[in-house]
Amino acid sequence: MKYSSVSDGGTRFWLSPITRSSWYSRAFRHAARGIAYAAKGDVKSERTEHMAYLEASKLVPAEGTCGNNPCQALLAIVTPMQAGRFAEGEQVYRDDLARLPENGWSLFGLARSLELQHKSDEAAAVEARFQKIWSGADVQITSSCLCQPGS
Repeated sequence: MKYSSVSDGGTRFWLSPITRSSWYSRAFRHAARGIAYAAKGDVKSERTEHMAYLEASKLVPAEGTCGNNPCQALLAIVTPMQAGRFAEGEQVYRDDLARLPENGWSLFGLARSLELQHKSDEAAAVEARFQKIWSGADVQITSSCLCQPGS
């Protein structure tokens, strides 16, 4: 098996060959880097990473899963919410809830997308559903995906 080496100027990293199962991780890596660059105000680097994310996400196999979620569903959430397309994000969460009713992660994201669209009454109702479902959880979340804390 051939490995490639990359360096960040001081540390050398070894990358394993790309396999079907690594496309999701690589796509999400670009999304995370894009978010970090955006937070730093580096628009040029954010756009570069976002374009790399879009290209890498096309290569994720349709049947791939990450935990109990289809990879495509997780990737579908990143772009609309990151780009401020909250109505589109709302639909992604609703589609996931149709597949996995009362999924706390999707309820959290749906409440947030509704709140960002100023649909306060509906957001409050979904938030109440989330609080009921999540009341016994041992972790508090700030995002609909642990891959994007606080977003």
